[in-house]
Amino acid sequence: MLSVDIGGRQVAAEPEMSGEYLTLDYWGRASRMEVVNGPWAGEFSRLLGRSVALARSVVAGGVVFGASVTIATTSSLRRLARESGIAVDERRFRSTFTIDTGDAAAHVEDSWAGRELELGGARLLVKGGVPRCAVIDLDPDTGARGTSLLKTLAGYRLDAGEILFGVYAEVIRAGNVTRGDQARLPPTPATH
Repeated sequence: MLSVDIGGRQVAAEPEMSGEYLTLDYWGRASRMEVVNGPWAGEFSRLLGRSVALARSVVAGGVVFGASVTIATTSSLRRLARESGIAVDERRFRSTFTIDTGDAAAHVEDSWAGRELELGGARLLVKGGVPRCAVIDLDPDTGARGTSLLKTLAGYRLDAGEILFGVYAEVIRAGNVTRGDQARLPPTPATH
């Protein structure tokens, strides 16, 4: 079952593979996809005001997995800028949220794994680090390759073969989040 909440209305059905195939450009690489039948394409088309198709990669790993919520922090972005010697556009990481962590240590978000995070009217459960790939070296406006940020990150963030930057999170209470909303880690319950 695939379920999507659009404007407070749930659109749910069992996905059906259509047998219709598309070859799409995925960050400069051709990726073969099969169109999925169901109510979602029509709903997203109305919401976005353009034609949308839902598709699934034919080849495992053909597209990169992304959780529903990802978080980066300003302190981690500053560290990467310092290490790389260039200004780092936060859009390279395609994060759902970038949280201003002020003077906190770089990669403070790593310590949030397993904790709840209140962000605006939403509550999230932080899961763990986001493995990164060469997509971060592509310009978010043009798609042109032009940095070596992944190599720089690997120099100080390589962990068990993964280059981590930012964290995944799961929504445990939906709510509105607006630019400038406060992020808060509620106290963890004491254990005895």
